Amino acid sequence: MPVLSQINLNRTLSAAAYTAQLGPIRATLNRLCSRLAEEGRPLVIVLEGWDSTLREELVKCLGEHLDASCYTVHRIADFTEEDASRHYLYPFWRRLPPRGYIAVFEQSWYRRVLGERVAGLWPEEVWRRAYREINQFERQLTDFGTLVLKFWLYGPDPEPDPAVRVLRELAAEEMLLKTSTLNAPWVIVEGRDLNWARLKVLRAVAELSGRAAEGGLPPSATTEEAPEEAARRKARKRPGKM
Repeated sequence: MPVLSQINLNRTLSAAAYTAQLGPIRATLNRLCSRLAEEGRPLVIVLEGWDSTLREELVKCLGEHLDASCYTVHRIADFTEEDASRHYLYPFWRRLPPRGYIAVFEQSWYRRVLGERVAGLWPEEVWRRAYREINQFERQLTDFGTLVLKFWLYGPDPEPDPAVRVLRELAAEEMLLKTSTLNAPWVIVEGRDLNWARLKVLRAVAELSGRAAEGGLPPSATTEEAPEEAARRKARKRPGKM
């Protein structure tokens, strides 16, 4: 059964309601970096969706509520010629965060099964193989202890060509079906109303922070960490944002 057709895009949130609901989770978000450092966990946040304006708005929103000393935003537009000349996962491997840090990917390795598929840049056997490669890649991350939050930002498609919109919808549906796993599930964000989308993303990040505080995260591969590295990490102090 199609997933996206079941999503209610009419969800809205007033500015007053957004502010009121943001209040209780603001402190939790501020402490996220410290908790990641204590746990020895990297965090990868993926923002995917057809609307580039919505993606950028949510990058901005995360930046307003996370400690700037511990996170980095990566955009495909900033990739180099060296990145383009190698395997499509290479640019992302080299930009993964260390323990205690966050990497936000505004678009990601999913371009192979989204935009590149729709544009016909690769034979079907190539982009279909990418589903397996992506799942294996993310499994390696989570086996290491990396936390992976993937957001599909779903709203009105800005593409003017109806035929391309159909291809995009099919690509997104299949991607969600084949790459939403127990270790790295997708969160579908209703993106027609910006306040609703902001709060849903921030709440998911805050819930992750809360689980870290309660010891409710999956086991971490901290045994791979050198003792001196662990000592430096645990000694690192990061104040929350004021």
